[in-house]
Amino acid sequence: MLSIMDNFKILKTLLIITTLLIILTFSVFVYNLALQNNKCQSISENLATGYAKMLSGDMIGLVELLERAEKKNFADVNDLWGIYLALKDAELMAQGILNLNPLLKNETVDILSKTRFEVFREDLRQRLFDFSDYINNRSKGLPVDKEEIKKFKEKIKKAQFPTQDQFSWEEFSAAVSRYFKN
Repeated sequence: MLSIMDNFKILKTLLIITTLLIILTFSVFVYNLALQNNKCQSISENLATGYAKMLSGDMIGLVELLERAEKKNFADVNDLWGIYLALKDAELMAQGILNLNPLLKNETVDILSKTRFEVFREDLRQRLFDFSDYINNRSKGLPVDKEEIKKFKEKIKKAQFPTQDQFSWEEFSAAVSRYFKN
């Protein structure tokens, strides 16, 4: 029969083994969590990059749409609708980037935080309202604010958003900053 001391030693050994197993299990859990976080961050980074590239493409396309509408003296409602839809897509891409911001790499977050990206998204949203009014006015035969539309076109042109081939977060951020320079 085992003595009380022997039972105590066995219990102590089992307690140490159990504690080590718990620590090991917790370590494996934390390691797996870190791997999943890296994978999630990588997916989020790729998605945000895709959104930013599409947003840049929308802004480049907006210049072309605005120039085409300007040639027709902003008289064609369909041209204004095309501009509105491109703006809506750009605004959605900007919102998508902002939604992914907490999941992005620190470097990307730092680059975006140095720009006025949230203000840029709000400006796009305001432009949506403006073009909705322009469409409404033009469909009623009323004039649109041509000078304001021309200023908007020049603002986008000066920003020089990067193409798909030139894209980098730094260049994208610089374009957003140039968008707000007079």
